[in-house]
Formats: sequence, structure tokens, C-alpha cells
Amino acid sequence: MKTDNQIERKVSEVVNKSLKSGTYNYTDLKNQIILELHPFISGLTGRHPIVLPVIMEVRESGD
Repeated sequence: MKTDNQIERKVSEVVNKSLKSGTYNYTDLKNQIILELHPFISGLTGRHPIVLPVIMEVRESGD
């Protein structure tokens, strides 16, 4: 679905921008995703979504 790809790209954009700033934490990142996605999705769909980001840390194994 085209809308899914647009939302995915927007989230990637927000996350990458936060990571490049060098000063981020999970709470700030989640809040930034909500702040930027809510109006973005509203503009795409005409609906007012509830955005609940879930951030998981993935570590590489030492194998």
C-alpha cells in the first residue's frame, strides 16, 4: 500500500535525524515520532490517528 511506504519513510527520516543529532534518548525519540507522524498521517488520510511508537534495541551477537 502506498500510504504505508510513505509512513515508513517518514519514520525513518525522523529516526535518522534524531540519531545524527547525537543527543537523543528513547523518550525524546518516541515523542518526536509522535509529533511528526500525527500531522503527517492526518494529512494523508484525513483521520486523526493515535501514534504509539515501540522502540526496540537490537544488539549484534558476539559470535
